[in-house]
Amino acid sequence: MIHPASTSPLPLPGGVIVGSMLFVVLYKLFAHQTDSLPFAYKFAVQVLIGTLVGSMFVPEMLTRMRALVLPMALSTLILVSTGFLIALILAYFRILDVETAYLATSPGGMSATIGLAFSRQAEPLLVLTFHFIRILFINLTAPLVFYLLQHWSH
Repeated sequence: MIHPASTSPLPLPGGVIVGSMLFVVLYKLFAHQTDSLPFAYKFAVQVLIGTLVGSMFVPEMLTRMRALVLPMALSTLILVSTGFLIALILAYFRILDVETAYLATSPGGMSATIGLAFSRQAEPLLVLTFHFIRILFINLTAPLVFYLLQHWSH
């Protein structure tokens, strides 16, 4: 099995992203700052996020993926469809704008969806929060899920 190296020195899901986000939020609260980052900086960050995600690829993944095409397609279809339906509900009731609702409820890595949120004029902080809560929930419930799967599969 292929496991990419951990990208976070912090013991939190998405620790680097969450840590830097909290630092900036606290700074802006206490310094009473409302300025946004310039476009060039946002562009550079998106390039770096794309580079980070792309660098996780290793050629051995292709061999493993061939055997998993159908389960990946089915899983993706179900997850994206469910996220789409939830996004429709959030947008219909004007809880979130369309772009933020879709990216917040879509499956995918935090860094990729946040990068997309910047490019689509969505609200990156809300997208991050949705993904962070989901990842935190998965991490907290994983031991129980693994236990149940191991006992049900035998």
